[in-house]
Amino acid sequence: MPWKEYFERFLQKDRLATGRLINILESDEDRGLKRELMKACAAQKRDAYVVGITGVPGAGKSTLIDGLGCWLLDQGYTLGVICVDPSSPFRGGAILGDRVRFRNLNRRPGAFIRSMATRGHLGGLGTATRDVIQLLEAGGFDVIIVETVGTGQTEVEIVSAADTVILVTVPGLGDQMQVVKAGIMEIGDIFVVNQSDRPGAEETASRLKNELVMFGDRDGWTPVVIPTVATKGEGIPFLGEAVIRRKEFLVQRGQKQELHKRRKIESWSRLLEERFAESLGKFLQTNAVGKEVRRKVESGEIDIYEASERVWEDVLRDCCNQ
Repeated sequence: MPWKEYFERFLQKDRLATGRLINILESDEDRGLKRELMKACAAQKRDAYVVGITGVPGAGKSTLIDGLGCWLLDQGYTLGVICVDPSSPFRGGAILGDRVRFRNLNRRPGAFIRSMATRGHLGGLGTATRDVIQLLEAGGFDVIIVETVGTGQTEVEIVSAADTVILVTVPGLGDQMQVVKAGIMEIGDIFVVNQSDRPGAEETASRLKNELVMFGDRDGWTPVVIPTVATKGEGIPFLGEAVIRRKEFLVQRGQKQELHKRRKIESWSRLLEERFAESLGKFLQTNAVGKEVRRKVESGEIDIYEASERVWEDVLRDCCNQ
């Protein structure tokens, strides 16, 4: 079936068609087809509310999303969920399965769930995650939840892809809570202490609140700390209300539109970088001058810095003029 027919069915919330279009976005086999699909998405001119959920591995992010997603559906929102998982070392696909992780949400109408592999991409998101966000946005989903791989010290890319970032932690991480490392505190708009029926939950929440005082308000928004027990549904309504309150805050302050513009610029910049790197790579492999520079780098005749200068000064102009 041609992709345009899938796209028409996708606009009617057809799950099979949505999955087929995401396959196109994840594949590098036909860049032209991918660009045509993204143009069709842009033509829809829709604006979803994107919520990123990140945090330490094992914090129960998926269970939290299961409960939060069901709460949002009960409020009348349609929901898209993107789960970014580690890549399989054998096939490159996502290791974990959405049907296993979202037992309640997966059965609910109005929700679409998709697992995506990082494919070696650092930052907590997959290489095609932003494209899939734009696709689901074009499909008219009200809220799009993006679950990252799990926050280490570098996986903060979600802040440039989401309107609201929920940072999830659990009690018992010790004095040096991983969630506070490497500026991670700075990206959170809502903080969740999950598994708060465990010992040390109150201390963890109190410590987070004290840390947040040091950072102060962020563009007028005061981050909140919410205790939950996702497996029992405890605290989920409070989390849902905070998520919607944050959305209303962004709309009232005009920041929602600015964040949407920022996502467009981020996507555009990434596309330019990809196209430039692809064109330059081909040029260096096929052009006589480029091939000679490459040979000299491999043989050690010139260092990589001199080679870069030569490419920039002598080769790049010809590459850009093609």
